[in-house]
Amino acid sequence: MNLYEEQMAPLFTKLLRQREFVQHEILRQINERLKSKTVPRILSSQEFERFERSALELKDLWNARRRINDGSYGRCADCKDAIELRRLQARLTTEYCSACQDHHDQPTQTETAPAHSA
Repeated sequence: MNLYEEQMAPLFTKLLRQREFVQHEILRQINERLKSKTVPRILSSQEFERFERSALELKDLWNARRRINDGSYGRCADCKDAIELRRLQARLTTEYCSACQDHHDQPTQTETAPAHSA
C-alpha cells in the first residue's frame, strides 16, 4: 500500500464528504424555500445561481468520489501524472494537473497534449 492509499485517500474522502454535506444543505434550504407556503415560489437570480453552483459542485464531488473508488483520484485525466498536492488541497475535485489545466484553459486548444518537464 502506498502513501496515497494509506493516508491521502481517506483524508480526501473525508474532505469530499464534508463538502457534499454543505452542498446538500444549500440545496435543502432552497428546496424548503420553494415548498414554503408563505414565501413566493420564485427564486431570485442569486438563489438560482447558488442552486446551480451547488448542483454543479455536487456533480464534481460525486465524480471525485468515483475516482477515489476506482483509484484514479490524484492522477491527471489527460497525462496520468500525479496532480500536485497543493492543487488537490485547493480544489478537491480537480481532474487535471496544472500543465494540462493550463492547456484546457487556453481559448484555442490543439489536439496535442501539453509537454511536461521531467
